[in-house]
Amino acid sequence: MGVPGDGQVRVAYVFEAKGIQPFLAAGGRLRDLVGASLLIESLCAPEDAGGAPGSGLLDHAMRASGVVALEPAFTRRAAGCFAFVLAGPEAPARVEAFRAVWTLLVQHAAPGLPFVDMIGVGPNVAIAMRQALQRGDARRALMPAPLALAGPLARLAPRTGEPAVAELAPQERDAAERVADLATLRKRRFADAALVAERINDDFWPGRPAGLRWPRDMETEFPWRGETRSIGVLHADGNRLGQVLMTLKDAAWPGEASGDALTAKEKAWVAIFARFSKAVDTATWAAAAQAADKVLLPVLLDPATQELRRDAGGHALTHVPARPVLLGGDDITILVRGDLAIPFAEEFLTRFEDEAKREIEQLELRPLLQGKPIPALTACAGLAIVGASQPVAQALALAESLCGFAKHQAKRGLSDQMPVPSCLAMHRATASLLDSYEVVRRDELDGGRLTQNPYGVGRHGQNRDMPPLSGLRRLKDALGDGAGARGPAREIAGLLHLGPTLAKERYARWRAVLLQRAPAVLAEFDAALGELGFTGKSERPGQPARPEPAKLLDDPKSSLPLLDALSWLAAEAGA
Repeated sequence: MGVPGDGQVRVAYVFEAKGIQPFLAAGGRLRDLVGASLLIESLCAPEDAGGAPGSGLLDHAMRASGVVALEPAFTRRAAGCFAFVLAGPEAPARVEAFRAVWTLLVQHAAPGLPFVDMIGVGPNVAIAMRQALQRGDARRALMPAPLALAGPLARLAPRTGEPAVAELAPQERDAAERVADLATLRKRRFADAALVAERINDDFWPGRPAGLRWPRDMETEFPWRGETRSIGVLHADGNRLGQVLMTLKDAAWPGEASGDALTAKEKAWVAIFARFSKAVDTATWAAAAQAADKVLLPVLLDPATQELRRDAGGHALTHVPARPVLLGGDDITILVRGDLAIPFAEEFLTRFEDEAKREIEQLELRPLLQGKPIPALTACAGLAIVGASQPVAQALALAESLCGFAKHQAKRGLSDQMPVPSCLAMHRATASLLDSYEVVRRDELDGGRLTQNPYGVGRHGQNRDMPPLSGLRRLKDALGDGAGARGPAREIAGLLHLGPTLAKERYARWRAVLLQRAPAVLAEFDAALGELGFTGKSERPGQPARPEPAKLLDDPKSSLPLLDALSWLAAEAGA
């Protein structure tokens, strides 16, 4: 296509915040986590974003650099990331000026937040954007160092280890924290902005009852269940999004550029991606809101009056047993009370399938694609159930690791056109220090034999190679029905660490006792195992068969669901 002339140049700029989870978790307090989430969202928010402190930063940078005069066309503008294209002979210089202003502002507004930005130049918007994205790998190795590096005499903030810049107000101090670093101060400015919190509340859960609030403090505001305190850290990520974008890029080729303004085809190309980005955002938020309606709302309302429950003093219980941390694109990170975490994850994954399908259909892309199929958008999730006192940073990292494992397992053996099954990988952490899930599987789960992770969810999760979460729920209910099955099952799971012979003998005795005392429970237990694939039959040619329930422990290569079901029971109890 040749090198574009001066009047035909197209320039793309892409910005992405990276390393978001460590930035969110630094300091370990829910208040700081909330503030960090709101801060990241504000970076790209327009100036009219409900009066949020710091909103309009991107617009200010575009005016200061002269980019706004060239009418930038955005393909995406969301929390912590955006991309736009410019046309005209002045575009390269204006984008370089914008980069200089914008990167300085980001480091000042969000100290310590890693980011990467890329610039691409080409004969049309598609080639310019592709060049920018291809340069991303090289730019990631050159991410700017954080400002305010500590000197040898600097006093450090105890929660983060970063250089302290101010003493805290007397009402904010405690024995462990008297000074704070710059990033923590920035985060708390957002966490304490009630207007911002209320706006996020409206966006996330528009149909919630009046008066409900998201908690900002684990100790004083989070509505725990009794004396036990466990929290589920859920991280979900969409599947096939990149493939859909590639399909759209090929189908909506904008042709050659002409003149110093975007052509009609180029504007249409930009609009397609902007609309698609918005559709994915809408599907994610809608799925989260529906999960909140299904799982969170019933524990907040009195079933008799359908009004907010009240405490012994007659005061309405207004705090939600969850806290959204990050929702953007096809990603979600949310803290949910331990007993509600698995049902919330299941509902979100199921609803995301439906909402994504509906939003994509409303885009009416089929005429553009001329018969090319659009892969179904699904999501996989990782859920780490931890004690409320365990480090937030480690819990977030474990949830991300679980999500990555779920995505890897879900995609095994699938062609590009096959839908990736929605699935959930979960782990209830009992160790004081949390490792990656790879280490957990190796050291705590006998190389993966003591878990059937991940479990299929939703329409596409009913995969023949993946045990369904519905089967695990059935197994959990069978073990927890009060017939004395839970204790022996826990003992058997523990014996598996010591040797298969002891475990098999104990399992056989337990089944014999249960057959005499509670045959209905044993029948339900066996039916649940059958739903999880333990039938003694191969489900497809060439695939090894899982043993039948009576011989559950006979095959040393079969992964087992007992510990997963017991972990779910413990999470329900809040233990």
